[in-house]
Amino acid sequence: VNSAGNEGGSNWNYIGAPADGDSVLAIGAVDGQENYAGFSSNGPSFDGRVKPDVAARGQNTWLYSPYSNNQPIMANGTSFSSPIMAGAVACLWQAWSTKNNMEIIEAIKRSAHQFNSPDTLLGFGIPDFTLANSLLGLGDINVPTNEQVHIFPNPWNGTDPLNMLFYSASSDPGIVRLYDVHGKLIKTITFTTVPGGYTLQSLSASLQAGMYILEYQQNENLYSRKLIRY
Repeated sequence: VNSAGNEGGSNWNYIGAPADGDSVLAIGAVDGQENYAGFSSNGPSFDGRVKPDVAARGQNTWLYSPYSNNQPIMANGTSFSSPIMAGAVACLWQAWSTKNNMEIIEAIKRSAHQFNSPDTLLGFGIPDFTLANSLLGLGDINVPTNEQVHIFPNPWNGTDPLNMLFYSASSDPGIVRLYDVHGKLIKTITFTTVPGGYTLQSLSASLQAGMYILEYQQNENLYSRKLIRY
């Protein structure tokens, strides 16, 4: 974990070493409203990779200084956003001590709020460490980013396990309903959820070949997916 630098808006403008390394999580800076802080060094890397990787608060950050008479003060810099991120990364890696550095970095980037549209200011964005923790727990399951509901395999042969992955915005229970093409309710599953993370459920139901509709509801949010049983 390394500060991206404070060259934003300067003649140089870009990140420097070692933040440009492919195995380094370079941290940019945002303000208290999660907006880009103008001093934060820009990407991309010299060879066109996304940099900075992610961002944390570095503008008007509360901290202690040897020059502040032991009183908290506000200051600006990626030297402050980077330690914030380093502490969170250390906790995540402690929870998943068998993962290597690149697996941890990848989960953090995938959890960030603009993973699908990274830019040169915040990179992949501000990470969600609850989501990163959840992604690491899924192992080799390939989760399409920003998918609220993911069913696999689909089409399904009816014999192998059918896995259902649900993203939860809150801690409220999740409800799954399976309907046939005539609208008949076949099965209902209610389960506890992890706010900001994924919950993996499996479907054990004897289904005839055909098309089904799977609904996932949490509070007022309702999502539906088509399931093919062949």
